[in-house]
Formats: sequence, C-alpha cells, structure tokens
Amino acid sequence: MKSPKDYRPPWLWRRPVGPLWLRPWYDGLATWSVARLHLPLSRAWAAAEAEEGSALERHLAADAAWRQGFFAPEPPTPEELAGLERARRAAAANWMGRRIRHLPSLAGVSAAAFAIEPPDRVEVRHGQRLARPETAFPLLDAVPEESHSLRQATGLSRWLRFAARDGGTAWARLDRPTSPVKGTVIALHGICIEADFWPHSPDYSDRALAAGWQVLRIEAPWHGRRRLPGTYGGEPLIARGPAGFLEFFELAVPELAVWTAWAKRQGPVVWSGVSLGALTAQKAVEVARHWPEESRPDGLLLITTAADVTQGTPEGSLGRLLRLRPRLQAAGWSEPALARWIPLLNPLGGPVLPPQRLRLLLGSADRLLPFAQGVALAQRWKLPAERVTVRPQGHFSVSLGLLAQPDPLLDLLGEAA
Repeated sequence: MKSPKDYRPPWLWRRPVGPLWLRPWYDGLATWSVARLHLPLSRAWAAAEAEEGSALERHLAADAAWRQGFFAPEPPTPEELAGLERARRAAAANWMGRRIRHLPSLAGVSAAAFAIEPPDRVEVRHGQRLARPETAFPLLDAVPEESHSLRQATGLSRWLRFAARDGGTAWARLDRPTSPVKGTVIALHGICIEADFWPHSPDYSDRALAAGWQVLRIEAPWHGRRRLPGTYGGEPLIARGPAGFLEFFELAVPELAVWTAWAKRQGPVVWSGVSLGALTAQKAVEVARHWPEESRPDGLLLITTAADVTQGTPEGSLGRLLRLRPRLQAAGWSEPALARWIPLLNPLGGPVLPPQRLRLLLGSADRLLPFAQGVALAQRWKLPAERVTVRPQGHFSVSLGLLAQPDPLLDLLGEAA
C-alpha cells in the first residue's frame, strides 16, 4: 500500500475529472436515482427472492463454502482461500445484480414495503428503555471470532463475527496494511451499502490504510449477511418509521463497543461514520460515557450527519421523495409523538470525547441530511470552527470526495495516534 504522501486516488477522483462530478449536481441526480430506481428495483428484487432460483442457490452455496473454509479449524492454503473469496464475491454480485431484471416492470413498485408501526406499539416495545436512557443500550458480553487471513496486494484481510443480540451474527471485515499498524479505523457505512457483496470499489478508508491504519468495516444490522429475508439491505429503516431506527440503534450501538474493545488491544481506535453510520456513531459516543475505557474510541469523524434523527431523515431530500412525513402522520406520528423518542435517537448528552478528538465533515449543499442539521450538532457540541470542515458539496459528493481530499480523516488520525 502506498504511503499517504504518494497515494494517488483513482483517475475518476483526480483532476481534471474529479472536480467535474464531485459537485452538487451529482447529488441531485444520485438522490433521484436512489428514490426512483435503486430502491424500487431493490424492493422488487427482495419480493422475488424465492424466485431467484439458480443465482440465489449459487450465492448461498458459495457463501456456505466460504464460511466453512475461512473459519475452519485448520487453515486452507492461500490459493484455496483466494478461490473461496473470488467465488463468494462473484456469486453475491451476480445475485445482487439481478435487480436489473425488474426494470421493465418497475412502474408502480414502491421504494419499500412500508409498515410504519404506530406510537402505541412502539411504546410497548421501548417504553421501559425510555424510562432509563442510561441503561437503554446494555453492553454485550462477546469477543469476536477471527477468520483465517486472506493475503492481497494491499495487505491482509480477515473477517470477524460474534453472536448478536437479535439472534443473528454481527460481522466485520478487517483490512490490514503491509506496513506496521498504527491503530484501527472502525468504518460505519450508510444505509443500503453492502460493499462486501459487490466488486471492490474505491473508498475513503483506503487513505487510512495508506497511512498505516487497519480498517475494520462493520456490516450494520439488516445489511449484507444480516439482511432479513424478503427485504433488501437497510429496508426496515425506511419501511418501519421510528421503530426501525430505535431497534437499529439498540443493536448497532452496543455492538460498536464490542468491536472497539477488540481493536483497542492493537492500539488507538478512531470511529468514522458516513450518513447512517454517522448517526449511529454520534449516539454511541454519547452512550460510551457509561462504557469502560477499553470500549471508548480515541477519535471520531462524522461525515454528513444530523442533530435530530426525527427531523433530518423525513425532511431531507430523500425523505421527501419517499413521502416519509405524510406516511408518518398517517400512522399516527405527530410531532410530540416523535419528540418523545429523541432521548433514544439523538445525541443529547454530549460526546465522551473532548473537542480536540472530534471532527465533522459537512456539505453546504447537503439536502439529504440537511446541512443545517449538521451545523446544529456542531453547535450543540460546542465544536471550534477548525474542527468542522464544510465543503461546497452535497451528501454524496462530500463523502465520495474525501478520497481525493482526505485532510479531515488524516488530521484526526494524526491526533489520535
């Protein structure tokens, strides 16, 4: 892996091409494409899961063989591990890519199987948690199991897992650089992102690898290997309203403590969250004041975020395209009803880290999680201006552009090392 000084991003990110598309026009097009193409195609694909036949069977067979090999008592040969990974990723990408088959019949397909749970049902499920927010995210007693290592040109990769509270399995992929490891960046992805099921694509965390940090890429609940049958990755967050976010955070926040405690055995730990990942990390860094020191991060980078989940998601550009606000109202969610759950969703208590270990990256043209919401979080946390980077970009372009302009990430890594 190249050093931070001589690392060159892929040509699409370099001048003169990068500045042409890493601009707000791209965000408008991307948001429309997600709402009108990707999500309906994903809904049709998920509804037809049982009909996918050989593609689904090949994916399941390749994944089963992969798990058996990578977590076998005795390690397979490097060639066997490489073959298992190629077969798994190819089968997964083929299965995921079958969404495109539904394009001719896309008319009238909803973006999600909406089933927003009313306030009284949410009260039954989460009322006791609300009564004692400080104990609403109990720690898990878990230690990740590590797979055998896969040698690649950029270093070593392995996968980790542990039993999740919902009865499933929490997963993460660890990428280690070829140079000595300085620490761990725990990367939290956005909604609908399932990178381990597609061919590799450039990512801002490649910059952390080049700087000598290993990257632990968490697979969020309801995504990837944790996808619920009959849904697409992340769909419950869109379809279930506040109940989806409440249950997602209930799972994801304590899991972050497990990953952090594991990683801290090898040096400092920095959390880096994008969009949904940022919303998760900002809640976790508040809850972490109730955690032991080994479960707390040494730094935090939030990329495109919102101070208020109950307002930022339905009022953003994607939320408006999906008509989330009228759907919430139809299910009985008034503003006071939403506000009741803010203690379990928003970072009200302040971060466990001091300002000099926090950084925000915001896009002044962000309409998906409105820019004003990110500014509100910076003000709530009383962050000095130098801890908040604002770029004239939107939700997607500012996070994608971090690969070409990585200063907020690299500066934080230097401070945490």
